[in-house]
This record gives sequence, C-alpha cells and structure tokens, in this order.
Amino acid sequence: MSDLLQLAARVEDAVGPSLVLDRDIALALYPRAAAIPGNEARILVWDGNGRTHLTVKPYTALLDAAMTLRLEGWHVSMMTECDQNDSAAVCLTENEEPCRDVVGRGVNMITSLIAACLRAREVTHG
Repeated sequence: MSDLLQLAARVEDAVGPSLVLDRDIALALYPRAAAIPGNEARILVWDGNGRTHLTVKPYTALLDAAMTLRLEGWHVSMMTECDQNDSAAVCLTENEEPCRDVVGRGVNMITSLIAACLRAREVTHG
C-alpha cells in the first residue's frame, strides 16, 4: 500500500481533528519537507531559495481547509451519511477519459473528504 493510501486509511480511522494528521497530510503535499520535532503545527519546506517554515492548515478540523486538498479536475459528486454503516462518505469524480471515482469513508464529512482527496492524488500521480 502506498504512503498516500496508508495516510487515507489513518484519516478514515481518526475520531476527530488531529494536529499529527494535519502535519502528515502537509508533509505528503510537499515532497521536500520535514517535520519539526515537538511541533505538529509547522513543517520545514525546502524551495529554490533555501528552507522556510510553513504553518500547517487545520485539514482535519475545517471543511474549508480540507477542500484545498481537492485536485483541479476532480469534483465532489456525492456527500452522504447514509453509507454502509451510517458512516459519512464522500465520492470525488474526475470526468476526464477514462472517468475515475474515489471514495472516502470517515467519522465525518471532513475526514471522508480528506481520504477521498488523498486517494485522488494516488490515482492521479501514483
């Protein structure tokens, strides 16, 4: 299982907002980044000009922050709380050929959306 898929599974298992998950999501977004020991709210990112500190978005706490994870070309095609076990579920769809769907199932819509976004990144970028 890839790192993104493992992270998606961890997000789905979360019972609420988590600074550690927020940090790990941010680290997955920036290939040239590193955690700062003892500080879950910030990461180090290396760009062409050296390194910079980046404040981690509260992905697991705010729907608006989670929505920033959605890749261009993918749209939310379904959000429901009537899934298999009455859990929250979010389906993202990419309408390019071939049409692709990914699903996230978490404790709430936020974690479900994040998991779906991480799976979309895996499908798109491998």
